[in-house]
Amino acid sequence: MRSDNDRFNESGFAVDFQLKGTTVARVTKDFVTFDLNARNYDLIVTREGNASPYYLFIVCFPPDISQWVAADQDRLMLNASAFWWKHSAAPTTNVRSVRLAIPIKNRLTFAALETIFEVSAERYIR
Repeated sequence: MRSDNDRFNESGFAVDFQLKGTTVARVTKDFVTFDLNARNYDLIVTREGNASPYYLFIVCFPPDISQWVAADQDRLMLNASAFWWKHSAAPTTNVRSVRLAIPIKNRLTFAALETIFEVSAERYIR
């Protein structure tokens, strides 16, 4: 959480996530389609309601590895887009994977991260 002096302050409100990088997700104007391992899917969707929220963060890179990163003395820039996904459901009956259709509006931005942390805090403050 940010304070008035624009510095990070520990809030005590945890958020858990899986971070996946991929070159094979399909990004369209409406959705990011990604096949998530069935076990990883189950870990997210079966998370108990009183536990820390559990998200999937997916980073989509171009197929050409030479285009992934640009760096100079002052910065490191990823040529990628990132998205978040969270869902509650019964475990999958699939053995290998589950195809996700993540809304394109779930772009992982600074504002999205702030909202994710605020939602986590609200669960405890009520």
